[in-house]
Amino acid sequence: MTALKRIVLGILLLFCFCFILIQGGLTPSGSTISVKTNPNGELVLDSGLNHLEGIRGPSAMYGFLLKDECISINVFSGDAHIMAMPLKTADELRVQFGDFFQCNSPGASVAMGKTASVIFIAANEGVKREIQQAITLMRQSNIPVIFFKGSPIDVKKRTWMGIQEVDHSGTTLFYIEDFKLLKPDYFK
Repeated sequence: MTALKRIVLGILLLFCFCFILIQGGLTPSGSTISVKTNPNGELVLDSGLNHLEGIRGPSAMYGFLLKDECISINVFSGDAHIMAMPLKTADELRVQFGDFFQCNSPGASVAMGKTASVIFIAANEGVKREIQQAITLMRQSNIPVIFFKGSPIDVKKRTWMGIQEVDHSGTTLFYIEDFKLLKPDYFK
């Protein structure tokens, strides 16, 4: 085999390996998530090559505005992985700065520090559809206002391809029982 054929074959094999690796670990919004409860009462979440186990916190009502969708490669991303801001914080910033997400607003840098990475895990298909509707609006450059009933998940174990992971991202996972779109865009 010539050197050129070896190089081409090597590149092709590398491409195939990377494709398989990314496909197994890429968990875009809308991927299949298996949600079960283990004998200890912990949630067990499986999606692609990702496996998580955690404890559900108390159920509560939450209001957020959704700003940006996160891209997750080889990381569990639930039904949605987004940057969000608590509605109460948004209302406070709006009083102080007006449209604080405009780049030329003095509130833009403050707002950036007040958004947080969150992952939504839908309890059922209806909730999943509502989440997807809000994401569609967000992809159209809107800032949807949402309200949901759900529980934060305290992740105790996280693996990818069976390899133990440690997450220092500060991302909060929510198991969502009910989800409502209150307004298609916060500023309109």
